[in-house]
Amino acid sequence: ACIAFVFPVGVQSTLFAVANAESAKEAGDHYPSVEVILMDGVVNVLSGFFGSVMPVKVAVGHPRHKASGASPWYVLAASLLCLPLLGGLADVVHLLVGSAVVTAALIGVGMAVVRQAFEATDSRHYPALVMGCCCMLAEWVASLGSSFPSALSISAGGPVIVAVVAAQLVADITDLRFVQAGGLALAATVCTFFGLMHSNNPVTLAGDQQAIGGLTLATEDESGRNDGWRWGVCYALVAGCC
Repeated sequence: ACIAFVFPVGVQSTLFAVANAESAKEAGDHYPSVEVILMDGVVNVLSGFFGSVMPVKVAVGHPRHKASGASPWYVLAASLLCLPLLGGLADVVHLLVGSAVVTAALIGVGMAVVRQAFEATDSRHYPALVMGCCCMLAEWVASLGSSFPSALSISAGGPVIVAVVAAQLVADITDLRFVQAGGLALAATVCTFFGLMHSNNPVTLAGDQQAIGGLTLATEDESGRNDGWRWGVCYALVAGCC
């Protein structure tokens, strides 16, 4: 059942690294995506050997850091400042700073990322970009405790993967790349029916309870709670039309 979580997390980590490498490229600094992904993976494996449960990420906000005059020494200084937190000071800092401040900082980072996305995207692909943003908003709605089935279906298998697939489908159809769109929709159909995407299936085929996001064959059952298969049908229809 962990595959339904491990697979999306792995894909999301790769996409995150590539996105930040592209962000740096837009700011005038080219970093080879293959090397970025490779180093990201190697560091994550090494940190896992030492018991780390948090994946290492390529730094976000490169254009903003560059505009502020940051250099490689900025990364080193930030790392050294984080070392005392490993000794138990993280809880103290959290009490002093508060979640509201952290949330405000994350909102600022998110707004900067979205702004750059629109600046680097051709205007004809704006609908695709908005589609991807809507998937992330659905994840936020689900995180608030919403029981809205569609939000849960997007959240369960990883909103980043769903956002990328949905945005790419809209972009391909916009550019009349129907063969590519059909192939992507077909792949999404397979992933959806096996719970790698939209795995809002809290009941197994045997009727046993499982956590939302568990790997299972997405089918309709008597409880009416398994609705991940509906997304699979939608993707299959898109593939057929393309």
